[in-house]
Parts: sequence; C-alpha cells; structure tokens
Amino acid sequence: MASMWHMSGQRVTLLDGRTGILSGRADGTGNPLASFSGGPPEPVTRDDVAGPVVHLFAARRQAWDSIGACADVRDGDVLYVPAEDAAIVVHAMPGEQLRGMLLTGGTDRAASLNRAGGPLAGSLAAAYNGKYAPSVLAAGELLDRPDGAPARAREASLARQATSRPAGSPAATA
Repeated sequence: MASMWHMSGQRVTLLDGRTGILSGRADGTGNPLASFSGGPPEPVTRDDVAGPVVHLFAARRQAWDSIGACADVRDGDVLYVPAEDAAIVVHAMPGEQLRGMLLTGGTDRAASLNRAGGPLAGSLAAAYNGKYAPSVLAAGELLDRPDGAPARAREASLARQATSRPAGSPAATA
C-alpha cells in the first residue's frame, strides 16, 4: 500500500535542522519537493524528516486501515482526516505492533475525552518520557481551531487532495 505524505504549504523540518515548505509536487521518484530559505525546490525523503510526519486521509476508516499495512505510516506519525475533524496518533507499546489513538476537534461533549487538548492526549504526550508529545502537538495544531470557518477552505482542499490519488492507496502528507 503506497502512501503520498506531502501537501502543499506543509512545513517540514529535516534531521539536518533545515526547515522548508513542501510544494505539493514530487520528483520523478515520488519524493516531495520542498523549498528551503527561498531556494529552488529540493527532493526530500521520508527518512530525512525529523519529528512526526502528518499523513492525509479522506476517511477515518482509511486512516485506521493504514496502521500496520502501509510502510510509510510509522511510530509517532499523525493520520489526519480533515473531513471528520479527526487525527490519529500512531504509537507502539513496547514489544507490540503499532496502534493508534484517536483525537478529535470541535467541542462535542461526547468527544471531549478524545479532544486534542484532553486527558487521553495528555497521557499519550507524557508517556515514554514525552516520546509522543511532538505528535500530540502536531495533531492539536491541525484540530484546535477556534472558529473552524477559515479552516473549511483548507479542509476542502485537503479532502480533494486525499481523494485525487490512485485507487487503493491512502493519500497522506507531511
């Protein structure tokens, strides 16, 4: 199951410390192109990225199904489903396979336990000496929007990107 993890405008930090902006385009081998310090776009591999990678999906079921089935989805990554205002933080318990923790946006009381700033997110962020804190923060940035109105256009764009992909492969982004 292949994964496309780049989205136009997404900020990415590399292991060498450089921070760039993804163009939404890829080179001939499928690696996303990023611009650093206003320079020409350069290809970036998944292994060059420091911190969590954010993958984009059209539906929550598709995101859940990618855990363990898609080689691009790794421990600490965030699976973002803008159409459902949800993100899944991928984590691995010691000696076990990958799992996911659902985090949601909005103010729905029933979902408050799973809110990006809620108690479950806080426990995961603190677990394993803070290993998943950057992932929970990345999910929170995607979900924690005060109004939602400005984000709707971006979410529509993300949903279009998530559905304009080859059949059978999850759309994803970093």
